[in-house]
Amino acid sequence: APAPTDAPAPTDAPAPTDAPADAAPPGAPEGADATVVSFLSFHNRYLHVAADHSVDDLGEAPDADSQFQLVHNADGTVSLYKPGDGYVTAFPGGQLRAEAASIDDWEKYQLQDAGNGAVALQDFHGFYVTSRDSGVVQAVAPSVDDWERYQLVNGTVRRLLAEPGAEQGLEVYSDLCEFEEPTGGRGGEERRAPIIVKLWEWNYVDIAKECQQYLGPNGFDAV
Repeated sequence: APAPTDAPAPTDAPAPTDAPADAAPPGAPEGADATVVSFLSFHNRYLHVAADHSVDDLGEAPDADSQFQLVHNADGTVSLYKPGDGYVTAFPGGQLRAEAASIDDWEKYQLQDAGNGAVALQDFHGFYVTSRDSGVVQAVAPSVDDWERYQLVNGTVRRLLAEPGAEQGLEVYSDLCEFEEPTGGRGGEERRAPIIVKLWEWNYVDIAKECQQYLGPNGFDAV
């Protein structure tokens, strides 16, 4: 009989690799970082997540503490995810906190058109998110008024600025049109199209203001 061969010497297991420093925390929405938004209130401040995970209206700029990933749920609702904190929960008493690890009913909101380019957030309990003069934010309003209206600042806007030797160009992109009506245009009776170019009757020199104050409310999806 052939002589038995020696068993191969065991090799050392490879050392585990360290997780990347910017790895998403458990529960982070996959691919949602492409849709980053901030909410500008009637008081000209931004919804903001404090160090204790509470949500207030004390943000002075749309910086990291005032940026949320807008997650579109299968049932037509949206959820707000604050990187490094968690999903924003609306508790029955009206308190908002960004520390939920996953999406359940209390983390779902109806994103509603509030007119004049503004939106409103209605929570699972039927109340609207409201920003008070003091900066306190709660979901306690039974209807929409000024304090419940927010300008949705879309962080997916991309500007391709010309560099030396590059072609000049400007690109603006947005995919946040779900809260808009299916018709618009002149008289509000035209079916929305992916792109409509309007090159006459400008009301404002600033194209962003033109889009926000006139074109958007009148049914134009893109310029």
